[in-house]
Amino acid sequence: KQLDSSPVERIDVDIDKNEEIYDLDVNVGAIGQEYSTINQIDNINKKYDGVYTFVKVDGNTSGNMTENTIFVTYYYQNTIMLPS
Repeated sequence: KQLDSSPVERIDVDIDKNEEIYDLDVNVGAIGQEYSTINQIDNINKKYDGVYTFVKVDGNTSGNMTENTIFVTYYYQNTIMLPS
């Protein structure tokens, strides 16, 4: 019997530019399996020299995998505003 599986995608986005700023994280598990995602602010600030702050998250940061892909999007804002 084939095990049904489902992905959970964590995406980290610059809220002003609407661009991904960190590696996409995809976890695949069995339907019904528990999952959890975490805020990547420490890793993002290592990559970008501490210029980002966490703003909000869209999606369930934890729960049980379903037959559909679960998207969890973390939004961050660059705190060093460049002149326009």
